[in-house]
Amino acid sequence: MQYRSSISIFNKVILYAIIILLIGVIISSTNFKDTIAVIISFIINGSCIGLLFWILINTKYTIKNSQINCYSGPFKKTIKIDTINRIDFHDGIIIPVSLKLALNSEGIIIRYNKFDDIYISPKQNKKFINELIAINPNIQIINPKNEF
Repeated sequence: MQYRSSISIFNKVILYAIIILLIGVIISSTNFKDTIAVIISFIINGSCIGLLFWILINTKYTIKNSQINCYSGPFKKTIKIDTINRIDFHDGIIIPVSLKLALNSEGIIIRYNKFDDIYISPKQNKKFINELIAINPNIQIINPKNEF
């Protein structure tokens, strides 16, 4: 099953503002007399725009063959579901994890193996977690709001 990442309005505004700013830089760099400067500006800023769009379009999570595949643009992480110990609900800007493949500040922290963790933000948190628990019923759910 595939789950898209939720995205907060704040993050969406920031990412699109950065993209518009970079497009403006590309357009304004066409006024340079030096052709090499224009080409370098186009390559660098165009690459940044492409990366941001890739992250916006391709941040998703799939559960298949007893593992979670997390994608965010060019970044990918695979987690075996039987290694998951705990899932913590989180909402806040500061996220104390080693890896964040999410577009929202409200999501879940998956703790697996002994000391590994990842932050993700599937649109359908409850459905996602229920699918994980169906595969590994030993997962402990930590939910401060008792919504689950």
